[in-house]
Amino acid sequence: YILLHSLACTGLMTWYPALDVVREFGRVVIFDQRCHGQGISPPRMLFEDCADDVAALADVLDIPSFVPVGYSMGSLIAQLVWRRHRERVDGLV
Repeated sequence: YILLHSLACTGLMTWYPALDVVREFGRVVIFDQRCHGQGISPPRMLFEDCADDVAALADVLDIPSFVPVGYSMGSLIAQLVWRRHRERVDGLV
């Protein structure tokens, strides 16, 4: 599972209340998306780029397929991950 956080927040701030439960279902990855927390700071922030960042992170971590789990802004990005990288997505939350 790759957990995608809300707007103006960080991965851990959004997901810490649910981590113990989500971990029961398998490997969990949390990261700060671009322009948030410790995320990269490019000159622009497009949700399409954020979706591509998810797939790139999965590549770096050698995760061939995954379930993006989004909250608030993260839910929009999760849908774009499915749209742009459908072959990698095992489910969508």
